[in-house]
Amino acid sequence: MGDHSECVDIYYDPTITTFQNILKLFWKSHDPTIHTSSQYRSLILSHNMVQTAQVADSLQVQKKERHKEVCTRTDDFSIFYQAEEKHQKNQLRRHPALLASVDWEESLASSYVATRLNGCLGGHTNMASFNKEWEKLGLSKEIAAYVRKVIIKRS
Repeated sequence: MGDHSECVDIYYDPTITTFQNILKLFWKSHDPTIHTSSQYRSLILSHNMVQTAQVADSLQVQKKERHKEVCTRTDDFSIFYQAEEKHQKNQLRRHPALLASVDWEESLASSYVATRLNGCLGGHTNMASFNKEWEKLGLSKEIAAYVRKVIIKRS
């Protein structure tokens, strides 16, 4: 795959969050004014016409609020190729002992628990949120304590 862009295909529950909230997180999570290669470019792929309109509106807001050119590209979603297993859950893979200590119910790419841990380790949660969900994720007290230390360190 010579010409590709690394991206994620997000499945979400609209009773819990909205596409607009996902867009807000997208803009907050990176600097869309940085010029990069096509592999790492800022890109939003829409799944339907409603999303396309929301993306266009969101992009216009960003262009007005920033004092630099916004390099984010938009397009319609067409084909998604899942990355190889060795490229999944990069934040989690940076903690090999943790990775080895959990009995994954499926591949890392499709594991809900691995996805949640990857986000926690990457700094995308707070202690209160983690404390509400660690038992539901089936984590041991030892693993939860380790993740808490990482959350504190990243705060």
